[in-house]
Amino acid sequence: MLSTFSKQMLILVVLASIGIVTLVFYPPTSHQYIPCIFNVATGLHCAGCGTTRAIASLLQGNILEASRNNLLLFLWGPYCIYMLYIKILSEYFNKSYTVWQPGKKTVHILIAIIIIYTVLRNLPFEQIQSILSPI
Repeated sequence: MLSTFSKQMLILVVLASIGIVTLVFYPPTSHQYIPCIFNVATGLHCAGCGTTRAIASLLQGNILEASRNNLLLFLWGPYCIYMLYIKILSEYFNKSYTVWQPGKKTVHILIAIIIIYTVLRNLPFEQIQSILSPI
């Protein structure tokens, strides 16, 4: 029987494999990714639109294209990597590590940033859309 950590690592390996296969067969320049349901329903870009292409661009080392697809990835991405790293360390070494948890004020600021980002990327100004809308 697999331990919880082994199951989680197996899931991580499967997801990483799916990501690599996706990257190989659907490069970030192709627009064959799964469409955003919010975008299909409303015609607007949500805060997550372009994240798949941004991650694929990052995996190919193209930071500029990744930032062009979804700038918010650079806000929440490092925190997600940090949380994954702490989880692996704590499970592998069977130790408890102190994890930074954002306070209530920080969460409110992050939510405000997400809302402002979503509104800005949908404004009908070409200059803003050329910077914030996904390619």
